[in-house]
Amino acid sequence: MSFKLFPPAELKSAIKVIAKNYPVLDDKQKGISVRFKTKEPGEASPIAEVIDKDTICLFYESTAQALRNIGLLMATNEKLSRKLPAKKITPEKIVDSFPTAESCPFKTFGVMYDCSRNAVPKVETVKRRLLRLALLGYNRVMLYCEETYRLDGEPFFGFQRGGYTSADIREIDDYAFALGMEIVPCFQTLAHLSQIFRWDVYKDIHDTASNLLVDEEKTYALIEKMLQFWSKSVRSRVVHIGMDESWGIGSGRFKETHPDNPNESQFTIIARHLNRVSDLCRKYGLTAIMWGDMWFRIASKTGNQYDRSLVIPEEIKRQIPENVQLCYWDYYNRAEDDYHFNFRRYRELHGEPLFASGAWSWSLFWYNAAFTNRTAGPGIRAARQDKVRDVLITIWGDDGAYCDFESSFAGLTELANTAYLTPHTKHPPCARDQHAALHGEDTFNAVMRLSLECNAVWTSLVWDDPLILHVSSFLHGKNPPPDGNGKPIRWLDLTKNLSRILSLLNHCPVTEYGMGGSIPYARALVAFLLAKMQLVDAIVDAYRKPVSKRRSAIRATNLRIRRYMTALENLQVEHRNMWMTNNRPQGYETIQIRLAGMLERARECQRRLQDYANGEIPVIPELEDALKLWGKYSTRINNWADNAYGTIIT
Repeated sequence: MSFKLFPPAELKSAIKVIAKNYPVLDDKQKGISVRFKTKEPGEASPIAEVIDKDTICLFYESTAQALRNIGLLMATNEKLSRKLPAKKITPEKIVDSFPTAESCPFKTFGVMYDCSRNAVPKVETVKRRLLRLALLGYNRVMLYCEETYRLDGEPFFGFQRGGYTSADIREIDDYAFALGMEIVPCFQTLAHLSQIFRWDVYKDIHDTASNLLVDEEKTYALIEKMLQFWSKSVRSRVVHIGMDESWGIGSGRFKETHPDNPNESQFTIIARHLNRVSDLCRKYGLTAIMWGDMWFRIASKTGNQYDRSLVIPEEIKRQIPENVQLCYWDYYNRAEDDYHFNFRRYRELHGEPLFASGAWSWSLFWYNAAFTNRTAGPGIRAARQDKVRDVLITIWGDDGAYCDFESSFAGLTELANTAYLTPHTKHPPCARDQHAALHGEDTFNAVMRLSLECNAVWTSLVWDDPLILHVSSFLHGKNPPPDGNGKPIRWLDLTKNLSRILSLLNHCPVTEYGMGGSIPYARALVAFLLAKMQLVDAIVDAYRKPVSKRRSAIRATNLRIRRYMTALENLQVEHRNMWMTNNRPQGYETIQIRLAGMLERARECQRRLQDYANGEIPVIPELEDALKLWGKYSTRINNWADNAYGTIIT
């Protein structure tokens, strides 16, 4: 069934963009007519009603909800199309299946994409994401760019990092504006700038590993260039100036430049710097958002921003500028009470905060739904109850951004539904139908099955060396790590799970452009993990045999090694396809070097095993070491990803 939309003037530009991308909304075809009508905010009235035998009306409070309603219309059509022929889909059947009485209490409801950990999305990718986010009801998007944008007169700022030009950002901003969405720049004006310090030209503004030098005039000259870039590139007069995780601020070169007060409080250093930056924002007519964690970390004896016993001095509170909104970010707490407590504390510190939760994607090869549901779900529900005005879902790319960020759309769909759900809602939207309508294929179940299982242990197992066996040893231990639901991840259970997931993926259609999560890449990832586990089992079992039988058993593992190498080569191909479809090429060299290094280590594993099987070496020291502690660990690895890379941590 197709739909002919008759929008009011305020929705015409957005619907023109949407209809261009979704043929089901082609007004040149015969179909059901769709009218639009505004309603009062918070009104518990139906979203849709039948006007006559050929027409329905969609009610909306805002542009974001109007576009979400179009997305729900497409999802309802998707649902009915699986059951009925097009000629039997009537306005009555649509309205009867439509969700009712949705309402989003947030003034801004947005998504932030990390564009700084190697993966810089192409402009086309950002636009495709904006379109689908608009149809889910989001109205704000932030692009997190530490130095992945190009400043005039700063050739080394973002050099070979795939950075955006001002023209790129204006193209993105124009597209967002047509969809009624706001692009808010999100960059750094204090910490997280280690990339620029690789270049000697920035030595004069370098304090510690990733921090700018506070009070240095050259620092503020660079920050002013940042503000000039973003001010001329977007319509929004809001900028996110970062300043989170400024570890060790004032402990580096700052001590040399402030000999009279080398041990100044981190509170006052950050407050003074923030006031300088906020003054620059005023100069360009901008208001600022700042990550709020450092105020709480400094006040805590343990550096924990969620420490309930910490106290921030009153004189520091008074130094936070009025034109700065604090951002309370929390990707970890699971109880709504924790969020209620922190909303109160932020309001006591500096008024209404922006709340940032997370769709877990960082240090992962695929979106993690289990942990997102346990953290972001309670956070959004608490934000609704506490009448928080601004909410943001972050998608980070720590450790190289090797995740297929498209896989997070399943989570963004569910989180949008959580945000819009009211006590009066009947027939709540089905995320599967929404996902299929937005992405063109019904892959939601496969995407979510993988999302509910994939976690940081999978990441570590991907990088785990087949001879060093750091992670494999732990998974055989007495105290294996938990999955997103707190259940221990045991080796045998994981093997069975991977087999089941691979079977599901093998029966799933291929998605065009990898939108919503690349199924070919997902297959390659799961098949590789399964091949690695089978190889590890074969090697360990063979090497544990009596000495008289060990060499022949080791020789027999060669078939497993070849299968493992084939699976790794396929993962390389599909990961590259996924990356190059969505991202600019700069940054992929990091992941390519890692994967190529793994392939060479597989060859080395093959050589070492052959040398032993042929009697050229008496033992394999790497395996001897691993098997001494195999299955005997009773502690946890502190950092799974780092420990997976081998004996030398980088």
